[in-house]
Amino acid sequence: MDEVERLIDMGRSAAFFRLRNQPMLGVKINYRDFGESKLRDELNKARILKKLGISVPEYTDVIRVQIPMHIEKTLEITEQKRPHIPKDHKFDYPILKKYLINNKNGSVFGLVMEYIADDALILNNKGVNGLISPARLNKIYNIEKKKIEDHGIKTGTDSNFGLNIIWSESRAKLYFIDFEEWDLSNLK
Repeated sequence: MDEVERLIDMGRSAAFFRLRNQPMLGVKINYRDFGESKLRDELNKARILKKLGISVPEYTDVIRVQIPMHIEKTLEITEQKRPHIPKDHKFDYPILKKYLINNKNGSVFGLVMEYIADDALILNNKGVNGLISPARLNKIYNIEKKKIEDHGIKTGTDSNFGLNIIWSESRAKLYFIDFEEWDLSNLK
């Protein structure tokens, strides 16, 4: 069984970790414990979006992942190296921490996906570092968003504000993530 390693980022209900033995993969864990079916639904959406040519990371499976006994130490290291995680999510981070500690040395369901090790960005971020300007990134986002809408897909509210995207500097590519709220029922 794969074991979670470093916390990469988190949102209001899920956190993304690297997998210890597979450095090119990560796992999304719903720490509000929505269960396996919600993760499988997102996996199926990812596969459909990929077939439609929508820019999403590779999603592989929903599996049980091990929460290591040393999870407190892992979180402590994350807090030291990436102090913005607890600050940005001051209400959510304690829930994540409690969930992981309560499940240490146990397993939880996680959605395994490609780990894109570049810049996770919010489009209106004024402090974007790298080779792309915020205006250019916004233009790419709008082009990609139109492709999604042309397929009859309604994105989740956080995707409408430029959240839940990853810009890969090394690949010069934008990816959409976290589409559990996306509505594919009017797919064209």
